[in-house]
Amino acid sequence: MKKYLYNLLIAIFPSFAYSAMGQAPEPPQGPWFTGSLLTPGSNVIKQGHFDIEPYLFYNTITGTYDKKWASHSNEHNFTNVTFTPFTIIGLTSFMDATISPQVLYNHTNGQSSTHFGDFPLQVSFQLCEEKANSWIPSIRLFLTELFPTGKYNKLNPKKLGTDSSGGGSYETTIALVFGKLFSLGGSNFLKIRYFLDYTVSSAVHVKGFNTWGGGYGTDGKIYPGNEFSTSLALEYTPALHWAFALDIIGVSTKHNRFSGNPGINQQTNSITGTVQALTSFEIASVGNHSAEQVSLAPAVEYNFSPNIGLIGGVWFSIFGRNTAQFVNGVLALNIYY
Repeated sequence: MKKYLYNLLIAIFPSFAYSAMGQAPEPPQGPWFTGSLLTPGSNVIKQGHFDIEPYLFYNTITGTYDKKWASHSNEHNFTNVTFTPFTIIGLTSFMDATISPQVLYNHTNGQSSTHFGDFPLQVSFQLCEEKANSWIPSIRLFLTELFPTGKYNKLNPKKLGTDSSGGGSYETTIALVFGKLFSLGGSNFLKIRYFLDYTVSSAVHVKGFNTWGGGYGTDGKIYPGNEFSTSLALEYTPALHWAFALDIIGVSTKHNRFSGNPGINQQTNSITGTVQALTSFEIASVGNHSAEQVSLAPAVEYNFSPNIGLIGGVWFSIFGRNTAQFVNGVLALNIYY
């Protein structure tokens, strides 16, 4: 009789049934986090597990910041859509590997192109595990090599840069991320992560129109400047399924050095569109000046379970020097198993 009563109660009033049988239901474990949007996690994926997180970026370059930090709007916006299926594979209890191929679609002023981008291969190591009831954070070390599989050389000037999908350089990056989780009572948790990395790039042989600039007859080498970036990520969950995230990102890049023949640019008549006389040709620009940029990426998460979550947000520049002004919509689905 007791068994039938229990089945009836659990069908109608689950919590009451557990109490009647002297078995209180276990509270759901938490917190459930998917983000933040851009800053990587501070814990490796353990051996035997995978984390798949396809990302979709819809980026519009709306202008530029000049050397005096002033912004200027573009006559024609440059739109880039990038799909990146991040896949993290747990190798050991303290080491994992990440592969993230990229497919890019570029569009501006009636021109468009689709290409594969550069290919990063990454391994990370757990240097320190977070200690409960202490201020000791989790610490993760990243080593990344970017292979120049994207298109960067001998671009078609009629495509207005849309056929560029890579930089042509082997890039080696070392990075650290620190993470700490704080319980604020009940279902309220706050996760804080701090990330910093440093990138060194190999020289690139460029010909003609290329990702770094150039023009007709360009032939030489670009020596990319080293880059330092850092980000602070905050994630707050007021309830088990929902969370809010914010990334604050800063990037600083040294100037690039060019050696060789820079080539020339053709100047066209702004009214007729015809090519002007040879005397109006000018030396092409190759490479970039040193640059800085600060951007924000607020986001909202919905976590269906501890292993599946969806995050979406907007990543946008707030100020910079010698760099692009942009607005970027980002959406990602995280699946862990």
